[in-house]
Amino acid sequence: MGEKKNLRTEKLEINIGRVLIDHCVEVESEITLGERELLKIILLPTVSHPLKNLKVYLKGRGSRVEVLGIIPGKGDAFFDVAVSVIHQGINTSAHTHVRGVLFDNSRARFYGLIRIDKGADKTLSLLENRMLILGDGARADSIPSLEIEADDVKASHAATIGRIDEQQLFYLQSRGIERKTATRMVVDGFFEPIISKIDDAAVIAMIRGDLWVDILKGKD
Repeated sequence: MGEKKNLRTEKLEINIGRVLIDHCVEVESEITLGERELLKIILLPTVSHPLKNLKVYLKGRGSRVEVLGIIPGKGDAFFDVAVSVIHQGINTSAHTHVRGVLFDNSRARFYGLIRIDKGADKTLSLLENRMLILGDGARADSIPSLEIEADDVKASHAATIGRIDEQQLFYLQSRGIERKTATRMVVDGFFEPIISKIDDAAVIAMIRGDLWVDILKGKD
């Protein structure tokens, strides 16, 4: 049976190949990668399009995918995001990394699946979900899952849900930074591991603008 490996010891970066930006207009999406195909998918759900069920099939030998996602929650919004990565070819790789920040009474549910079919040897697959809770009524659920039917593979998942670190805010405020600005700085740092992997300046501006900067307005 496959080996579970700590996420901190393995990294997967997609520096070339196709980049797909998915605003979750279509709820259901299936993508199949052939031999040595490389793909980076950026999931950006919004209040207008909060649902997504993405399935990625790695059929070709040496195919690789990186799925990056940012979930911004405000008001009474409910986000339901599912990402399934199915390894079917030999020597395939995947890294799914989704982060969310939830204000007010917003909620988010993330379901992540790594499935490694029989014969998909030499697979490396990582799944990571982090949720930051900033609203008194906000709530998040994270459901990671592994299904491994092949030998000689490495697969791992990690999920954390927590509130903002008040010590971080206190430290920043003690340096003369107002709480609202300090909160923005903490959220910016929280998203940095994903933003740092996005090369498109327009997409970064969108993330730092319409998608989540506005949810910090008026927050004390």
